[in-house]
Amino acid sequence: MSESLITDVVAATEYCVTAGGTGAPFATLHIGRPQRHEDGDWTCSHQIIGVDGFGEVRAAAGIDSLQALYLCLYMANARLADLQRRLGVALLDEGGADVQQRIRIK
Repeated sequence: MSESLITDVVAATEYCVTAGGTGAPFATLHIGRPQRHEDGDWTCSHQIIGVDGFGEVRAAAGIDSLQALYLCLYMANARLADLQRRLGVALLDEGGADVQQRIRIK
């Protein structure tokens, strides 16, 4: 797996493609600490490590740290769902839940 480009990772989880999430890690999701900018807006970054074409750091902006974090998780979930669809696999966490069950945002 490649290295994280996020310097202040506050949350991470690994996804496997085998039943129960017991196989070798396939992809790792890193969430960065929300950062406040001089203009008062906030951003929160995420990175999906281990899959070609998905390793770039992406960020979501919000009016406060909670909104930035919420939007970052929403964006990460959409990217992981897209990855599942493109590869035709279910990405499972260590508890066996797939991406759509793991991060449920309404």
